[in-house]
Amino acid sequence: MSPRPLAVVTGAAGGIGGAIGAALAAAGHDLALIDVDAAGLAAAAARLGDAAHASPAHAAAAAPAVHTLVADATDPAAMAEALAQVRADAGRPLDVAVGTVSHERHDDALALDAAALRASVEGTAGAALALAQPAARQMVDAGRPGRIVLIGSLHATLAFPGTAGYNTAEAALLALARSLARDLLRHRIAVNVVEPGWILTSGERRFHTPERLAAAAAAHPWGRLGTVEDVAAAVAFLASPAAEYVTGTTLRVDGGMSLAMTELPGGTA
Repeated sequence: MSPRPLAVVTGAAGGIGGAIGAALAAAGHDLALIDVDAAGLAAAAARLGDAAHASPAHAAAAAPAVHTLVADATDPAAMAEALAQVRADAGRPLDVAVGTVSHERHDDALALDAAALRASVEGTAGAALALAQPAARQMVDAGRPGRIVLIGSLHATLAFPGTAGYNTAEAALLALARSLARDLLRHRIAVNVVEPGWILTSGERRFHTPERLAAAAAAHPWGRLGTVEDVAAAVAFLASPAAEYVTGTTLRVDGGMSLAMTELPGGTA
């Protein structure tokens, strides 16, 4: 029997990262979970174990192997070391790498300074590169195809107000993903981006009041805000055999929010 595919997820202690880990485990992947939050990482791994034992379809003998590593996903040296450790612990190279880390801060364009812009880009596109390079090298060295999925944002192409640094950083991530996809074509390593819309996460709860989020959900074209499970399902698809021929593309998971924004002043489409 061939081993289960091995997937690494950065930001795995977060809501989206945790949901992605659960979706990949349910799809038959062994996991390596990486985050700077040691307690959150342990809790995420424990939830995966509980889910595996609670489901008749995932008996203990078939439960995923889960490796956890505390590391800074924005640090290239730390990520190279972490992924080397994953390969050593698992005894095989990665098949899938999923990056969920970004640096979001809200600055008006006239208030944004060079240091804040640099932090946004390094914490978003830089984190994507810190994961993608060592992951792709493992795949290339092993002579096998693989998948890299990066969590982006609608901010990459829509200039939301008051988030100049984040808009720029997400645009950089999108350009990086397409460049990686192009350069890794000959190795059959697919690189794709998932762009969530407004997803209800703990981060959104920090930026917005419950009343604001409730009003946004009521006004949303789909009738609700997105969930972390919506995003995880898209990632699981891109990591699956069904998406073997998909690379260099962006999959929006926004319930039509970006479509509903295409109106002229006065509300005319």
